[in-house]
Amino acid sequence: MGGYELSDERRSLTAGELACHPVAITALAVLVVNDRWLKSAWPGFVTGTLSNCAGLVLLPIALFSVTELLRRIFRRPVTWRYDPFVWVALSVSGFVFVKVTPAGNDTYAWAIGAIRWAAQALLYGSGPIRPVLVSRDQTDLLALAVSALPVLLIRNRTRATRAASFTAEHPTTDTQAGSGR
Repeated sequence: MGGYELSDERRSLTAGELACHPVAITALAVLVVNDRWLKSAWPGFVTGTLSNCAGLVLLPIALFSVTELLRRIFRRPVTWRYDPFVWVALSVSGFVFVKVTPAGNDTYAWAIGAIRWAAQALLYGSGPIRPVLVSRDQTDLLALAVSALPVLLIRNRTRATRAASFTAEHPTTDTQAGSGR
């Protein structure tokens, strides 16, 4: 019976499930719709900021989820107490590097161009690798305000995981619960 409860506990906290959180799904949908259709229909500050905000929410969640899966595969503790800060700081640093420095802008433009080229080569055949257009606007840094959201989501996830592992390691039985201890 104890093994059954433990497997239920582990099943309720699947590694990588934060990527399926409604906030992550919404950020992905906003990013795809905005970059695919809205930016070309209504280019400007709002659509640019919308993409930046969605990316700053989605990237740390994706990095954390992949890390969580890898830790589970290699039988390591699934979460670490500093995960929220590490993944958000890495995402914010990369965002600032791309938006503020010419080198970051060029690196990002060519990297995304290479990824796009690889995807198009699979579908349509290969052509030359071309960098994507990336606007470098200092007002893009206003999007950094949303960085608190993934910190909170990842922090709540790490707390829930630690609580679940504590509960799994220290199960209570009905006799202990009823004895008043």
